Amino acid sequence: MIERDYLSFESRLKAVIEALDHRVKVTEGIMEIWWDVLKPFPLDIVLQAIDRHLYESKFAPKPAEIVEYIEKMDGRPAENEAWAISINALDEQETIIWTAEMALAFEAARPLLKARDKQGAKLAFREAYSRLVAEARRSLSAVNWSVSIGQDKSKINNAISQALSKNQITLPHAKKYLIDPPAMDGRAIAGFLTGTVVEDEDDEITPLVAEKLSELRSTISSAKSRKDITSERNEKAKELNSIEFEVKRQSAIEYVESTCSDLEQKNEFEIGAEG
Repeated sequence: MIERDYLSFESRLKAVIEALDHRVKVTEGIMEIWWDVLKPFPLDIVLQAIDRHLYESKFAPKPAEIVEYIEKMDGRPAENEAWAISINALDEQETIIWTAEMALAFEAARPLLKARDKQGAKLAFREAYSRLVAEARRSLSAVNWSVSIGQDKSKINNAISQALSKNQITLPHAKKYLIDPPAMDGRAIAGFLTGTVVEDEDDEITPLVAEKLSELRSTISSAKSRKDITSERNEKAKELNSIEFEVKRQSAIEYVESTCSDLEQKNEFEIGAEG
């Protein structure tokens, strides 16, 4: 935090302390102690930690408690989660994303894993990881995620995408590792959409691309079906309109003919009456 953050920090901290224990009086000297302890951290992180304490505790906070909240918010996994991720490094096929502390701690555990002492390896990892994380937090080092590419290329994109969604790596960093799907020429794509795949030794469809094309083909097919149904309905409507028109026309003709016939009969009757 910087000097201009002091008022925001003081206001929030006093409000939380008084909300949890109105008997506690925060003097200027006490505020200076709080400021000295928490000044190394960004204001937004400090305020989040203070608010978190408000929701999770019934007692007024102490500086060390807020520091603990801040440390838990730095993005470094807890020991058990870190171990669960790091153990995958034994499988050369797997692509893993881990922190610098996880990578170093795993090296301490690797000899025991080679000796098939998994429990000893886990204990060694946790001790090393805990120490390394504590040192990093004391020096206020930001978490640093790195990528360890495995030999199974089919798993790379998924691992990188997950890390990107968790904000563990940046997009430019992710692009360095993402494997682009093999290119397909227009014939292969058109064939796939129409249901008749054009096979070519140079054409290859990855599962992800195949899934997307299948969805697109289904959408096109559905749209085509709806269009056919609509077209059929329009034809039926035209046919019915034509039939209705013809019926009305015939009715009109019959009415006219009937009217004319009545008039002729009437005229014949009048002429006969005159004679």
